[in-house]
Amino acid sequence: MSRFLLPTLLGCFLLTISIHAQTDLSRFQKQHHTDFNKKNLNGIQKMLLKTIEEGNPDMVSGALQTFRELEIVFPAESFEMMLDPLIKIVKDENYEIVPRILALFALENFHSDKGDTAIREAQNSTKNRTIQEICIALLTGDLPVDRQ
Repeated sequence: MSRFLLPTLLGCFLLTISIHAQTDLSRFQKQHHTDFNKKNLNGIQKMLLKTIEEGNPDMVSGALQTFRELEIVFPAESFEMMLDPLIKIVKDENYEIVPRILALFALENFHSDKGDTAIREAQNSTKNRTIQEICIALLTGDLPVDRQ
């Protein structure tokens, strides 16, 4: 009897632990208090927009990466005010390459028709091969095979 009771109890214990892990607050939420961050999200977006408008490529890269992380932390938020500045960066052929790439990734995370259209237009209009390949990869979900 104990041969069956011990494995059954162990199975119930493991099942209880897995259910608790799925219903418990995530580690990120416990460490970073996302409710506080969500209250300040509009102000954070405005500061990121101001940084992007100032045009320093290093600062813009940092702001774009921060924005991409916000998209991950707050997937239910729309971030619509960021869409037009991202498109402007992607379309500007004179802009530095790193912010353009980060803007492409951020646009792709929007999963919007306007963002996808901007990526498609950038692919067709840019002279930069790297930007073209990244656009193709984002639109198709594949990396180009022919690399030279």
